[in-house]
Amino acid sequence: MLAEFNWEILFVSPFGFISMAVIGGVLVSIVTAIMGNWRKARVAEQAYILKQSMIEKGMSADEIERVLKAGHPTE
Repeated sequence: MLAEFNWEILFVSPFGFISMAVIGGVLVSIVTAIMGNWRKARVAEQAYILKQSMIEKGMSADEIERVLKAGHPTE
């Protein structure tokens, strides 16, 4: 099937070039969305682990809040 496809059409005609650009843009946006959500999940997981370890050490809620605020300065 793929061997029978004329690949020159994608690079010679404007429609083929535009199609490739659109497909590339869609793929980039999908990968960006997946990676952004993966990063958010990892950050949340790390925050959970940090909070859990502070609770196990016996830190109070005020101390935990102070540590978490120190990690994220407000601008």
